[in-house]
Amino acid sequence: AIFDFFEGRIVLNKDFVYRESPSLKLGGLGYKDLQENHADIAELFDNYNLSVMSVMAKAEEVINELFVRLNRSKPLTGAEVRNAMVGTARDIISEIAQHDFFKINIKFAIKRGADLNAAAKILVFEYFETLRETKKRNLDDFVENTAEKDAVKLEVSGRRVLNTLDDMALIFLPEDQLLRSSGTLPVYYWLIRNQEQKNYPSLREFLVRFEEKRRGNLRLSEKRPGSRYIDQDLLDYDTLNRSTNDQRSHEQRFRILATRFLTYLDEKCLEEKSVT
Repeated sequence: AIFDFFEGRIVLNKDFVYRESPSLKLGGLGYKDLQENHADIAELFDNYNLSVMSVMAKAEEVINELFVRLNRSKPLTGAEVRNAMVGTARDIISEIAQHDFFKINIKFAIKRGADLNAAAKILVFEYFETLRETKKRNLDDFVENTAEKDAVKLEVSGRRVLNTLDDMALIFLPEDQLLRSSGTLPVYYWLIRNQEQKNYPSLREFLVRFEEKRRGNLRLSEKRPGSRYIDQDLLDYDTLNRSTNDQRSHEQRFRILATRFLTYLDEKCLEEKSVT
């Protein structure tokens, strides 16, 4: 973080307050801004002496374990802590998060390891070949214990994830609005993972229409509660979206999407036949 600041890749937080002179508006400024407009403060950064402790160890695992233990009391995200663990699962999750899909297609922010978190969830699905609960304790246990029992199975699961992400990168647009929430990504993944390739061209159009119907249905339920035109299935989907890590939420959202996609394909086939 220190080197990133000096090299201009990050700036001071917007709520940054310089305690020696709180009236100075320094929030959002970078190192070069300080050099040009507040040279005396930039000099403080230049001359500050860091307290450094060296830890000597024969194995990287010891260092990583120490990092995790020291930071348990700090507000690190689950993904950040798991990324400091050692093991095959951690390495594969990191590899998945480096896929172009996470660099190009997703819309949600990844500053606190949201990409690693999503990568861990879909790897869990593949490893167990079913939808599972993906709360922090489940992912922690998977990375620390479960996956290491069968490294070969873990490697194969990782390959399957990467192959599916190859397909998803072609289905979704760059910074796709459909992928603005990390909570829906695992369900979309499982939907696409369980489709035949011939259905791929219809998937995004279906999801766009599904989202339009879902939002319209939600507005209707708010304006006219009890209306016979309200789609309860879509309201259930909205409710399930509030607890995106529960196994039941994964299962029921997938069920709703998969069932409606089949209906969508049937209707599309009938339309094409009527045209011809």
